[in-house]
Amino acid sequence: MKHKQPASGDMFSRLRVFPNVLAEPFGLGEDSPYGRVRYVFWLVVAVLVFVFSRGQVTTPLEKIAEEFFRFDSAIRGAAQAAFDLHDLIPITLVEIDDETTKVWRMADVTPKKELTRLLDVVSQAEPAAVVLDIDLSDSSRVGASSTDPEPELFRFLESYRRRAPLILVRRVNARADGSLRLAPNAFVKAIDINSNARVSWAHALYVTDDDGTVRRWQETVRACADTGDFESLPAVAIAVLTQAQWTVRVFPRPEYTPDAGASCRSTDSTAITHVAMFGRRLTGGAASYSGRSIGRLSAWQVTDGTVLRDDDALFRGRVVIVGGTHERAGDVWRTPVGMMPGIELVANTIRFSAGQVPRGGARVRWLDALIEQLWAVAFFLGYAALGYKLRAGLAVLSGIGMTLVAMYITIGYFGFFSALDAIESALLLYVQFRFAEETFTFVHDLRTKHSQALWSARFSEEPHHGSREKR
Repeated sequence: MKHKQPASGDMFSRLRVFPNVLAEPFGLGEDSPYGRVRYVFWLVVAVLVFVFSRGQVTTPLEKIAEEFFRFDSAIRGAAQAAFDLHDLIPITLVEIDDETTKVWRMADVTPKKELTRLLDVVSQAEPAAVVLDIDLSDSSRVGASSTDPEPELFRFLESYRRRAPLILVRRVNARADGSLRLAPNAFVKAIDINSNARVSWAHALYVTDDDGTVRRWQETVRACADTGDFESLPAVAIAVLTQAQWTVRVFPRPEYTPDAGASCRSTDSTAITHVAMFGRRLTGGAASYSGRSIGRLSAWQVTDGTVLRDDDALFRGRVVIVGGTHERAGDVWRTPVGMMPGIELVANTIRFSAGQVPRGGARVRWLDALIEQLWAVAFFLGYAALGYKLRAGLAVLSGIGMTLVAMYITIGYFGFFSALDAIESALLLYVQFRFAEETFTFVHDLRTKHSQALWSARFSEEPHHGSREKR
């Protein structure tokens, strides 16, 4: 049987296809069916850039992507269905609320004598850790000497040796040049934390977007001290995970090694951040929660000896967070689920942190980062497939459904909280990819359709009218 040899003209016509294929992604060649070559080309480019940048998505379109990611509050709210409340860190909020300000007869500054009594009562009940989210900086102490901290609180902290670690929040101020400055604090000079491992400092500074909304928290911050060198402060959640003395439920303890010795002018561009998680409201009139993983009471109820309390149920084995929620506290943050006092923001961060922070050292962190990047690529390819096959509205609805199902599996069954970080990266990557693909599709249409390319597709083509055949 003889095979027919292709004519030389056919062979050259096939060779001419390659320049068109190479030019199509940039809108300069002939389009393949449905623009398939262009779509796949920019899809591959997006994945390669993401891989070679080690999972970083840097794009000038990030603001547009954040606008698209405004449904993050809905996703985070729906994700709560996948969380087993028994797997979250148990907390108790001790609120310095409006009622407490009346009982304590306080003005703007928290009375340190009452605060000392509160810490004494709570620490005796064997909590896992105590977080004091109160501004102890010198500027907050009206009429006090900057070198002589309040004697009651100072003596208590200096002699503190109980089981539960005390984690004090240190105020960090952001400067105009983007650097961070530690607020002057006489307690830092008076208390040698190197000789008392039960007392430590941490930061509660959150990452805000251009619109002032908190969407991420940072594991550590570098801030300039009075000495001219920087100090590295762990986030409150990191300090809790590394120091907590668990008595009821044990949570994995990550490794944390603070940086030292660098100049305060250096910036940390490799800081590890995590998506801020928000469950049901924990404070105020909108507070809505159930189960035994969350406790809440006013601060005056701790210091008043006539109040009957079950301190074992309220504090033992829990992370106790003391902070202000009264109207003059001034510690309020904008979040995707509304305005939130600082103590509630810290509480949410601590509750979900056990699943977000990698367990172990650099090797485990590297593996967790790799898994997160693989999930980000998988989500991105899923969004791209839906965007290619379905209409825009249906693709968005299908994408949300796919995201919720994936979160239920990754978080509910595997406890992989970093899935939310992967989703955020995937969405940023998808916006960047679609911008490139749509830009060069427009270039092609402008070459072939000229002015018609400026119109919507429904107006840029001749209407098609069906006709009934005559018999």
